[in-house]
Amino acid sequence: MAESSTSNQEKSQYHHYIPRFILRNYAHPASPPKTTSKSKKRGKRKSTARQPPLMLSSIDLSGEVAQIKESTVDKTFGITDMYRDFSRSTKQHAIEEQLSVLESRAGEVISGIRRAFEAGRASAEIKRPQRDVLRKFLFIMKYRGRRFHKRYFHETAEEYDEDDKERMLAYMTQRGFKKPIDVWFDNIKGILELKMDYEMNWMETIQERIYPDDAKWFINHTQQFYMALCTPAAGDEEFLLSQNAYGVHEGASSSGVDPGSGEVIPGVYTEFHVFAPIAPRLVIVLRTFLLPVPEEDTDPDMKALREGWYEAVVSQHLHPESVGSVLRDLPIMKARNSYTKIVDGSYVTVNGGPKGVSDVFYFPFCAVETGFVDKINGIMLNESHRIDGIVFANKAAACKTIRSYVNDCTDFGLDEERFQNVKKLRQALKLLDSSSSDQTASGQPEFDAIGVEALIGSSDKVFELFKQNKKAAELYSEITNNSTLDRKDFTQARGLLFTRIKLDTRTRGLPPAKREEARTKFLEVYDTVPFQVIWIYLKRIRFMKHGGTMIMPENVLEDTELDVGLLFGMEDVVARAKDCFEDGKATRVMHYASFNEALIAKPDWGLIEILTLDDDGMRRLHEEKELVLGAQGSICDCGIPVLEGIASAARVMTTTEQLHNARQSPFDTIFTKDERIELVVRSLTRTTVAQTRRTPEHSISENLISMMGTYPELENVIFEVVYPQFGFRQRVGENESAAEVAEVAEVAEVAETTSSNEAAEVPKADEERSCSIQ
Repeated sequence: MAESSTSNQEKSQYHHYIPRFILRNYAHPASPPKTTSKSKKRGKRKSTARQPPLMLSSIDLSGEVAQIKESTVDKTFGITDMYRDFSRSTKQHAIEEQLSVLESRAGEVISGIRRAFEAGRASAEIKRPQRDVLRKFLFIMKYRGRRFHKRYFHETAEEYDEDDKERMLAYMTQRGFKKPIDVWFDNIKGILELKMDYEMNWMETIQERIYPDDAKWFINHTQQFYMALCTPAAGDEEFLLSQNAYGVHEGASSSGVDPGSGEVIPGVYTEFHVFAPIAPRLVIVLRTFLLPVPEEDTDPDMKALREGWYEAVVSQHLHPESVGSVLRDLPIMKARNSYTKIVDGSYVTVNGGPKGVSDVFYFPFCAVETGFVDKINGIMLNESHRIDGIVFANKAAACKTIRSYVNDCTDFGLDEERFQNVKKLRQALKLLDSSSSDQTASGQPEFDAIGVEALIGSSDKVFELFKQNKKAAELYSEITNNSTLDRKDFTQARGLLFTRIKLDTRTRGLPPAKREEARTKFLEVYDTVPFQVIWIYLKRIRFMKHGGTMIMPENVLEDTELDVGLLFGMEDVVARAKDCFEDGKATRVMHYASFNEALIAKPDWGLIEILTLDDDGMRRLHEEKELVLGAQGSICDCGIPVLEGIASAARVMTTTEQLHNARQSPFDTIFTKDERIELVVRSLTRTTVAQTRRTPEHSISENLISMMGTYPELENVIFEVVYPQFGFRQRVGENESAAEVAEVAEVAEVAETTSSNEAAEVPKADEERSCSIQ
């Protein structure tokens, strides 16, 4: 009979990575089960009232759709045998037992904080040993989570694949560890057993005891951040408790640059704030000493030193000018203590200075307004795309803060994971609050440039280009009736470009039809922002296509060198004539004027003089059709009332018989009947416009002639760029400005082809050109 191992003898345990004493602060009693009358039981049995289990309300994000669920405290935010050391022959749950001791001590401290808060006191009084327990607990909560369990949970050393792999493997060899998980367990044990003395000798001890990289991180986390207690100022607001709440930070992450060598450093990140929700209306915030501390910065030397440290840290990022904290102005303050006081705005030592265990710290309860509550919750929601759940205590409070987050999000600015997560949060919002509008819960959110402002960098070179270019500035004034440039318009246009780039990233790999559908859907955003924002955005698109703007590795949009020659385009013609259009229609025409101009300028796009009947030739045919009969629609809906009237009359006149009698083209088979009618209508409309201009006898001629006289370039933009004919067109030459494409070739009338190998002639107004179909 085989011997049973100790591993098999020890029972599995459910290990919480968020302790139950924290979860209980968010919990409510389960509803008692309904009782039914039973028949009399034999004998006497002592009646004992069974307490209902404590339950948690949560948003379940683990599936394809969000759900609102109830779960017990005992089975929430944990993993079976998470800290079980299978390499040991006995006491495999020793780490969990040691964690329980720390949790018990930290729980006493946090209970004291809660009691002070609920009693209405201004601050919580904590002694040094209690504070040290709490600081150790906060680091362990970050270090013990699922992310680090996944980082270290490998069967062999070779499977460890993090950026410190070389150092880790060397450390394992030196200390005799076989698996990375052994290092993690030993690090946790070393931190739990560490005695933190006020003389700070523990910092040297911990570096000798555990893996050096993690020892330095523990020291930084404990010494380079100060602790504050925050509560919502509004009584109906709360802090959420996400599955990864203790591992979330607010800061900057990017590739970096070594100030000395100039080499790119992968994975540079800066933590400004770390969060630890301890109750629905209490969150511990750890704030970096790099950010201003008003009571300390009254000392000019201290202020200069802090600013120098800040610059040294952010300079390691590839674009330090874009690094900043969205919570820089969070109204918190450092704890007072028993051995200093503030005199004339500066700290002065009293009572002989720090003494050790008898030192007392007074942590004020800092009330924060709705905007900061939503930002803190928003940071957690923004990092909820890889977790299974979010716990909340109050349904109305959860609705309020989630609604704020999803309303500030734009689908088009998100990567695929976050896009799907925001979609789930909208579903959750709808489940939580039936009063949520369909648009908020499931539709497209309104574009909000402020929501992406943190992602679009700090410098706007298009704005600077407008300031330096008199013609551009005057054009802006003409369009907006504003004598000065409004930076907000340029910021919104920049944010719009950011979301458009992210849309293309998110839809990459989808079928072309689906991708184009998403791009067309994006145009609905045009109805939500001012006209001039779209106008500037179209210029930004052109700069981007020529390499002038890009999204950097740290997910920030930055301008590089911008060619002033690309500042003007066909969108300017439509923008000047916007008053000729019905409300809301000029933006669409302006969009296709700019986009079609870019396609027409490409030498390898669409039809050319030699058309081969191979894959390249068919590609060009379909490109030409996409340009001519794409999403711009019919000229009958161009938005200019006088042209719509002419086009509608032309459509009525166009009969099937007229189509049959029209000159035939070898390309006719690629058009539907409606498409052929549209091409005939465009031709008749332009002919009518030309005749009206030459012989002004029609009732519509006065308005038409006035419009064409005021905006002479508009006719070419409408008929040769936005609603062109199908055929061979003149390309924009190297010496021609993109804004000065005055003449595109006349409608190509392809003669009847006698055989597939014979050339088809293309008569031209000014010169004879031909296209051979080979």
